[in-house]
Amino acid sequence: MPLLHLSFASEIALKLETNTFILGNIMKAGNKIRISAQLRDATTEEIYRSYEVAGDTEDDFFNITDSLSKLVRNYLEIKVLEQDVDYDFRIGFTTSSAETYRYYIQGLNSYFAGDYKSAIKILNKAIIIDTSFFAAYDWLLGVYDYYGMIEQDYSQIEQAKQLLNKLKSARN
Repeated sequence: MPLLHLSFASEIALKLETNTFILGNIMKAGNKIRISAQLRDATTEEIYRSYEVAGDTEDDFFNITDSLSKLVRNYLEIKVLEQDVDYDFRIGFTTSSAETYRYYIQGLNSYFAGDYKSAIKILNKAIIIDTSFFAAYDWLLGVYDYYGMIEQDYSQIEQAKQLLNKLKSARN
């Protein structure tokens, strides 16, 4: 593929033999600072994900860059973790926490191995980290049901129902 139509950033990324690169900018207005970044495919320049993090003073600069770094790292870790997860178990379920996703996968693996007590424990860890990650609730309720414990935790069942209603409302 000729490199003539690619941006300078894409050319550099390809010469460095990387498939993905980050392109962004830093803007300042008064005391406000905003960093915008895009995670891109080096060959096609397709934007995988866009980020924007802002702060109120120059003193926030390191906190802003740390936040941006964490967002990008979590996204990339989740993409790597997803490679080993069946499509049906990841479609439509989102979290921005790689740790939450890791617990979710471990919980599924425990469930499928027949270790329901571990599945409950691990899926609960995922929920504690990201209370809006519906997939963990969904599978937890399934484990409770399969294990004969559907009445076990009313608060989690109610949280799952509320989250499901929010998701349904957002789709309409």
